[in-house]
Amino acid sequence: GLCAIGSAQRSLSMIGRSFDEAAVAETWMMASDASATDGVVSFGEIPERENDAPPPDVERRLTTLIRAGKTDELEEYIASVRHDLGRPDGLGIHSDRLLLFHMLGAILRAQAFGTKSLGRESIDRFMRDAASPLSDVTTVFDAIAKTGVDLCRHVAEQSKSTPEVLADAVSGYVRDHFTDPSLSLASVAEHFGVSEPYLSKVVSRYAEAGFHELMERHRIDAARRLLESEELTVGEIAGRCGYAAMKTFASAFKRVTGVTPTGYRRVQQR
Repeated sequence: GLCAIGSAQRSLSMIGRSFDEAAVAETWMMASDASATDGVVSFGEIPERENDAPPPDVERRLTTLIRAGKTDELEEYIASVRHDLGRPDGLGIHSDRLLLFHMLGAILRAQAFGTKSLGRESIDRFMRDAASPLSDVTTVFDAIAKTGVDLCRHVAEQSKSTPEVLADAVSGYVRDHFTDPSLSLASVAEHFGVSEPYLSKVVSRYAEAGFHELMERHRIDAARRLLESEELTVGEIAGRCGYAAMKTFASAFKRVTGVTPTGYRRVQQR
């Protein structure tokens, strides 16, 4: 058997290019003496190759439509692409599966732009299905296409809600949930259905504080109030304010107030 390998890419969104390179490598192997390579060749071993070929038009077009939130146009374009499934292109590799990788690459590119995040489990599943000769191409195509359309609809809805509204909602959510030790940028981004980079950017710009600063502010303010009471130990206060570890609480408290929790309590009780 023959084994053709594309080059490593900087990110998952470039997997389509790697698959392209594997197709070129396979074509070269079939036109050459494959026995001299033991049936295995990487794209980097091929002479006179094109390293920086741009992504195909289909990937670029899908990315543009998803980012723009143009759901109707996206659905029409996907239908036209689906119509071409099964057409030979002479690459010596299944062009339909190459298309699946470019579709997935488009979704990952659009996701990085600031839309809701596609989970790692979903990405891994799509990659396995796209590469497996046992999977049905049309079924995988439809699943990836549906994900792209859902993402596009989300972008369209997100554009109707101003960043200021989102920042205000996040601030309220953090205020109501800062006692939860599992509260994080990732969990809040998932709750609001946006990507972590987008949420971080919006909060920093419109909430007048970064996400972690906002969360820490609520926790330390609550800790100050509790430290003025003798009813709870410092360790108990740390737990009630969302800190899973006493050391983390003490470091955060001193960073914000300039004194340790114990020192703050001592001053307040004088």
